[in-house]
Amino acid sequence: MVQLLVLPSSSLILLLVLLMMAPSSSCAQEQEQEQQQLKQQMQEHQQQHTMLQGWIKEQVAKDAAAGCTCGKKDAALSAAEANRVVLHVEPADDSSTSDPAIYLNSIGEAIAKIPDGNTKRYIISIQPGAVYREKLFLGKNKPFVTLASTSPEAPAIIAWNDTAATLGKDGKPLGAEGSSSVTIESDFFIASGILFRNDAPEPELKRDNQGKIGEVTSATMAPALRVAGSKATFYKCTVDGGHGALYDHKGLHYYKSCTINGTFDFIFGNARSFYEDCNIVSKSATDYLGDLPVAKPPLTLSPAAADGGFSFKTCTITGQSFIFLGRAGWPVVYSYTNIGYDLFPLIVSGSDDSQAGAKFQFNREFAPFLFISYKNYGVPSGAVGINKTDVAPFLGTQFVSGDNWILSIPPATE
Repeated sequence: MVQLLVLPSSSLILLLVLLMMAPSSSCAQEQEQEQQQLKQQMQEHQQQHTMLQGWIKEQVAKDAAAGCTCGKKDAALSAAEANRVVLHVEPADDSSTSDPAIYLNSIGEAIAKIPDGNTKRYIISIQPGAVYREKLFLGKNKPFVTLASTSPEAPAIIAWNDTAATLGKDGKPLGAEGSSSVTIESDFFIASGILFRNDAPEPELKRDNQGKIGEVTSATMAPALRVAGSKATFYKCTVDGGHGALYDHKGLHYYKSCTINGTFDFIFGNARSFYEDCNIVSKSATDYLGDLPVAKPPLTLSPAAADGGFSFKTCTITGQSFIFLGRAGWPVVYSYTNIGYDLFPLIVSGSDDSQAGAKFQFNREFAPFLFISYKNYGVPSGAVGINKTDVAPFLGTQFVSGDNWILSIPPATE
C-alpha cells in the first residue's frame, strides 16, 4: 500500500515559497552573467577614475613648473607689440567712398599684404556690423595678427558655407580641416568683436516611415572656425555654426566673453583651451542621437590629450535639449558654471574621424568619466567631482600658460 505524506498547511506553504524562490539553472546563469558584467563595469569605471586622477595631478605639476615665468611676456611677442601696423578693410560692396589708398576691399587682401615671417603686430581693422563673405586661411608663416572690429558690441561678420562633404579643387571632400569658414594656423593671433559663421544648411535627420533616422557622420560637419595656431586670444567673439562649429584643433587658446553656438559635437579638438565668462548655446532641439548604437570610450587618454583639455570657468551652458558639446577622449573641467541642461560627450567610431563615413555615437553610462565638475549649478552634469586644491590649475589662465602671452583685455585695436 502506498502511503501519502500529508504536510501541515503551514509547511506546505513554506515548501511552495522555497520552490518558487529557487532559481532555475538558466536563471542562475543569467544572474551570474549580470554579476560578471556589473563587476567589469565597476572595474572600467575605476580605471576611468584612476586615469582622471593621474591627469589632474599632471596638470597640478605643470602649473607649479610654469610658475617660474613670473608674468614675463614672450620676447618676440613684446617686440612685435612695440611695432604695430594697422590695415583697414571695408567690404567691396560698401556704399561708402573711402579712400582706396587707405581701405582694402577684403580681409583676404589684407592678409596677403602681411609679409611671411613678419615680426610686427599687424592689426586688420574691419567695419562693425559689416558682412565679409570670404573663406579665410591665416597660415603659420604670418604670426602676430589681430583681426578686430572697432566695436565689439556690433561685431563684424565673416561667413562661408562649406561642409566636410563639399568637394575641393582636387575633387575630394574637404573634411573637417578644409571646410571651416576661417582657419587660423598663425601663432599669437588675436580676434576681437568678430562673428565667425558657417551658414551651410543644417542636414536633414528625420525619421522615415520605419522610424529609422538619418545617420550623424563627419560628412555633416560645418565648422565656422578652426584654430590650429598656438597662443591665440578671442575676446567678445561669436562662433556660429552647426555640427562641429568650433574646431579647437591644437595649441594654447584663451576665449574670453565669447559665445559659441552649435548643434552637436560643436566644441571639439585637441587644444588646451581656457573658456572664461563664455556663453555656450546648443541649438539642437532633438535627442535623436539617443537611438544610435552605443560605444565605450577608451580607457586610456589619447596621446594628444596628454597636453590637451578644455576648462570652462564662470560660463553659461544652455540648450533646447540634451547638449552634445564635445567628444570623450580628453578631459573637460567645468567650474562655477551654470549648466542649463544635461551634457553628453560624443564618441567617434573608427580611428579616423576625418573620414566622411565616421559615425558619431554617445553613451550615457560612460559620459561622466572624462568630465570634471567643481561648484557648478543648474542641471547636474553627473561629472566627477574635484577638490579645491586639485581644481586650482584649471581656474585661471595659468591652465594655458597665459602669463607669458595673453595681453591686455580688451586687446589693442590700433
